[in-house]
Amino acid sequence: MDEFEQALKAATGSEHTRARKDYIMRKWTKPRVQQFIRTLSAPSNLHVDISELSNILKRHNVNGELLVTLTKQVVMDMGIPAPVAEWLIKQLDDLFSSESHYKL
Repeated sequence: MDEFEQALKAATGSEHTRARKDYIMRKWTKPRVQQFIRTLSAPSNLHVDISELSNILKRHNVNGELLVTLTKQVVMDMGIPAPVAEWLIKQLDDLFSSESHYKL
């Protein structure tokens, strides 16, 4: 029974993640992406300016459709250092899986 409950929880979680990604992909514009990025608090050891990070994403026309497809490599190709790119992808994964407290 425990295995069944775990499988059910995982399936429900993945459906929820898919639904959140779908909503973001369809509804988020560039300003909405920037608004989300500006709510993030980067760890001090990354030495990242959140406003500059937001501006980089804006210059690359990142809207909801592109946001849900970002990978660490794509973010690094935008000129963002690897540790910051890794941190950003983690924040996006949290957003998609609803571990973020950011309200859609």
